[in-house]
Amino acid sequence: MLVDEVSQFDIELTELCTYPMVSKKLRDLVKPHENGHSHSHDSHMCAAALSAGTGYQELDDLMRDPRPLRFIFHLLSVTQPEEYEAEGWQLTSEEKIQSVETLRLQGNQLFAEVWIVRF
Repeated sequence: MLVDEVSQFDIELTELCTYPMVSKKLRDLVKPHENGHSHSHDSHMCAAALSAGTGYQELDDLMRDPRPLRFIFHLLSVTQPEEYEAEGWQLTSEEKIQSVETLRLQGNQLFAEVWIVRF
């Protein structure tokens, strides 16, 4: 795709059977979490658990009345690999080892800033 290009993908019903569950999980991942917990202790994620619904009205409606979906993507910008700082999961083993000292210094700096603010 080119920058500012719009693309459309039509997905047939047979290819969308897991979409509501996957969409629920992705939505839950980006929600703010209380007390650092990213999960609830009152339910679990299996097929039977979804009979109570996903917690998202549009996903529940899609499960009750399945229909083909259309996804529309608008590419706003492209970031080249050298234009951003890679996250840990993207690094090779050697790059991870090389980043340890930098991360240690950054952590010490953040700790010192919090320590000064609190006391």
